[in-house]
Amino acid sequence: MKSPVPPNGLLPSFLAAFADEKFNFELLERTIVLNRQPLLHPQPLGLSPAEELTVRDNLQTFQRAGFDFKDGPDGRLLLAAIPFSKGVTFGPDDVLEMVGMLESEHGAMWRMTSTMPGSKGSDAGSPSGPIVHPSK
Repeated sequence: MKSPVPPNGLLPSFLAAFADEKFNFELLERTIVLNRQPLLHPQPLGLSPAEELTVRDNLQTFQRAGFDFKDGPDGRLLLAAIPFSKGVTFGPDDVLEMVGMLESEHGAMWRMTSTMPGSKGSDAGSPSGPIVHPSK
């Protein structure tokens, strides 16, 4: 029978590298402070109606990440505040990235729960979603 452990000790070095990355991520997560900068002129986001719905459904998640929105005169979402930290400013591209992450996560959650016995599928996932951190 073949051993599941890779030769030459690759697994221990991989696990050590993974542990280092996890430690660094958790340290950043605990120490980084996101500030919120209100915009003098709220910016249109250019999101599709479905993407705007994702933002509205996950508003608390976006607000915890430092973003804020308001409705424009045409009813479309405008970016009203952006997060920044240590010289890094986040913006509309980060909103779009978060929307993509939330849509794929909720889609996967819906697919998973809709196939489970006794599940209804339509109420899968929490509208507030998980805490998502900007990725820059």
